[in-house]
Amino acid sequence: MTGSARFKWIAPVVEIVIGLAVGYATWRLTDADNAVTGLLSIAIGLLATLVVASINRHVANEYRAHALDSQIGLLLARLGDRMDQVAEMASHLRHGPIAVPRERTSKAWLDLLWGCSSRYWGTVYTAPEEVVETSLFDLGHSVLSSKVRVDQIDARRVFIIDDPAELEVMRVRLQSQETAGIQVRWINRKALETHPFLRDQIGSWSTLDVCLVDSRIVWLLHLDERRRIASGTLQIDPEEARRFEQIYRLLWDAAKPVSLHASHQAV
Repeated sequence: MTGSARFKWIAPVVEIVIGLAVGYATWRLTDADNAVTGLLSIAIGLLATLVVASINRHVANEYRAHALDSQIGLLLARLGDRMDQVAEMASHLRHGPIAVPRERTSKAWLDLLWGCSSRYWGTVYTAPEEVVETSLFDLGHSVLSSKVRVDQIDARRVFIIDDPAELEVMRVRLQSQETAGIQVRWINRKALETHPFLRDQIGSWSTLDVCLVDSRIVWLLHLDERRRIASGTLQIDPEEARRFEQIYRLLWDAAKPVSLHASHQAV
């Protein structure tokens, strides 16, 4: 039982006990055989109970008000810190891209998902065991699916693979994205290298793992030779975002829906 619950039960008992004690003391210290004195003792006892109850209520209200003030103060402080961080990031981004170390890429990406309000277009080229097969992917899926459901954002993801076996490993999770309203397609990297339009366009990207958020934010996830996360780059640049979007449209048209995939087609 919490302290607040115990107080609710103990306070009335204390009030009654004090009232009885005051009434009894008044009766004993005066003429105990007088009926008027007995009635007066009862009245004083009841009055004492009411006074103690009033004091208890005042103390309880003061305690609750103080606790509420503390909680509100803590919430405002946290919101203030969050707003300061967002304002600081926005200020930095206006002056150019921000390099994000590997250990902070997950948080940066999740923050972008939470902040997305209209469009999320992304590619995934990171090794499956690095992202898709981890709890981070599940968490991102939950955030993105809620954004689709609540904010009706346009969410698309193109999974770029090196080996057909990768698609089979990721198939269940990719289909769960489709079920949640996230549009998903896949493409073999070899197809990018032979595509008449995409070959040169995609070659201008510094990485194949890209996210475009609300037509103004570009998130680049740089990978090492084993397709593991090395670092990230975050920039707010509507012009650069539009350039990426134009290439992404070509990529989306060239990619294949997961639902129509069969193992022998992943070439």
